Amino acid sequence: MPLILQDDQQVPYAASFLDKKNQPAVVDGVPVWASSDPSLLTVTPASDGLSALAVAVAVTPPGSTVQISVTADTRMGPDVVPLVLTDDITIVAGEAVSGTLSAGTPVPQP
Repeated sequence: MPLILQDDQQVPYAASFLDKKNQPAVVDGVPVWASSDPSLLTVTPASDGLSALAVAVAVTPPGSTVQISVTADTRMGPDVVPLVLTDDITIVAGEAVSGTLSAGTPVPQP
């Protein structure tokens, strides 16, 4: 189930990596964060790449999501073995804080 985020909200993310025994594992280099659509969601990573701030920009089209991802190199040394973690986000309109009334065309009473 995707995370629901209003278009005026942001959410912090943290990445952690585990080995086969479910113990904390290190990765080679700084993990790289991305948004599948920066026009809907921007992602600003921390300098160590282990966390990021996702900021909603616009409402996702009906029935769709935007994806946040972080990619890390799990193999120490020159070989690269990527591990990609992802999360789906649906961005909805924020809560109503104002509104307008529109009058129709006046007509005679019956």
